[in-house]
Amino acid sequence: MATSFQLAMAFAFSFYLAKAAPPVVSMEMEQAKANPVNMTVYYESLCPGCNFFITQELHPLWPKIKDLDLMTVNLLPFGNAQERRIGFQWEFTCQHGKAECTGNIVETCMIHYYPDTTKQLNMVACFNANYIGTLGADWQASLQNCSKTGVDVEKIKTCVTGHEGNNLEHIMAMNTGPHGYTPFIMLDGVVNPNAEDHLLSEVCRVYKGVKPPICSQ
Repeated sequence: MATSFQLAMAFAFSFYLAKAAPPVVSMEMEQAKANPVNMTVYYESLCPGCNFFITQELHPLWPKIKDLDLMTVNLLPFGNAQERRIGFQWEFTCQHGKAECTGNIVETCMIHYYPDTTKQLNMVACFNANYIGTLGADWQASLQNCSKTGVDVEKIKTCVTGHEGNNLEHIMAMNTGPHGYTPFIMLDGVVNPNAEDHLLSEVCRVYKGVKPPICSQ
């Protein structure tokens, strides 16, 4: 018959094993913790297709999925532009003219100062819609029209007209890889043309975790 001491030792040993044993993680739990899909978009401020994607596809979708850890957003407003160094600055040449280069820098400054995706998309979508609506006539007026999104208008103006905006746009150029058109959308590093018109379904298809209910809608 076991003594009290032996029973106590046996209990202590079983407790130690329970604490030391690695947790059992089911395949379902591992799938549920999959990384969000990383979406990267090469685009331009006066590109009609880019504007449609941002204002009609991406921006309306984001509030529905932002708390699901389903996707991250990386916007790169450079697109088909070219750059060359002149002294200590960069000179940009854009597909839709000089106004587009300026619009790209405005959105680059927004992206830099507002890394929160919700704020960023609210500001970029607002500016993009305003700017392309006037064919790039007045970037400052378009920016002012978006003050309701919480953007610090004066801070962005200073960024755009100074060395900071110029350097930030060069970084956008450095991060823009080879592409044949805009908007050029990549999901987890793979180009996905279907995402331009069917973003949610493509993100859900690429996502490796357990699909949230919105994916079946």
